[in-house]
Amino acid sequence: MLGQLYNDLAQLLMQLLYHYPLAWSDTDPIPLRARRSIAALMTLRHLSARLWEVNSLIDGRFNQFVKGYDTDEKIKPLVGRVRSYLQAPNAAKAVRHAAASHFDQAMIDAGIEAMDDDADLRDFFTHSAGNMTFDGADTVLLWGIMQELAKVWGETSREPFAVLQKLALELRDASSWVLDMAVPLLSAIYKRHLADPFKISSVKILLDQPEAEEISAPVFLHGPNEKSDEAQAVLNAAARRAALQYPGEGMTPWELFQADAGR
Repeated sequence: MLGQLYNDLAQLLMQLLYHYPLAWSDTDPIPLRARRSIAALMTLRHLSARLWEVNSLIDGRFNQFVKGYDTDEKIKPLVGRVRSYLQAPNAAKAVRHAAASHFDQAMIDAGIEAMDDDADLRDFFTHSAGNMTFDGADTVLLWGIMQELAKVWGETSREPFAVLQKLALELRDASSWVLDMAVPLLSAIYKRHLADPFKISSVKILLDQPEAEEISAPVFLHGPNEKSDEAQAVLNAAARRAALQYPGEGMTPWELFQADAGR
C-alpha cells in the first residue's frame, strides 16, 4: 500500500506539473487556459484524496505497523512531519471531504453565493463531446472550494487562480513529505522481511529523456488556428513550472534508497 501510494502521488504531481503552469498566463487563449485550469483542479482534487489516505496508513488501522519501523532515527521525524500536517487543519482534508470524488451540496451553494452577480460563466461547445469544456461548472466548483479553504487558512480571497496556486503549493509540499517518508520506510521493510542479503539489482538508466518543463500537457481542445498564438501560449512555460518543482534538497529518493540499502 505504501508503494502504491508513492506511485500515485508521484504520478499526480507530474500531472500537476504539466497542467498547472499554463493555467495562469494572461497570454494564453481563453479556451486553452480554461481546459488546463480544469485539468489542474481535477488533479488537485485527486491529490487531496490520496494525501488524506496517508492518515489511515500512519494513524489508523496500520498505526501499529508503522510504529514498528518509525523508531529509526531517520524515519521517525519524516513520519512525524507527515502526521503533524494531517492532524492540523489542512487543505488536503478540506478538499477531499468537499470535492474529491463527490460534490457537497452545501459547498456548491456557498460557491454560488460567493460569486459576483455579474461573474462570467463560460462554456465551450464543439461538434465533438470530448472536446467540449464546461468551464462554468468548474468555476462554481472552484468558488465552493475557496470557501472551504478560507476556513482552513483563516483568510478569504476573491482571486480564484491565486487560491489554486496556494493550494497547489501546499499539496505539492505535503506530497513531497510523504514521498520523503516512503523511501526509507519501504527500505526498512524490505531489509527486515526479504531474503538475506537484500541487494539492489542493476538498473539501466534511460538517457536523453526530455525534462518535465519541455513536455506540454495533452489536452482534448485544439489550440488557436494561428501558430503564433499557439507559440505564445507556451512561452515561458519552464519558468512557471519552476514554482512546482520538487522542493527536496540533497540526494534524490533513489540515491537515498541505494545508500540506505547498501548499509
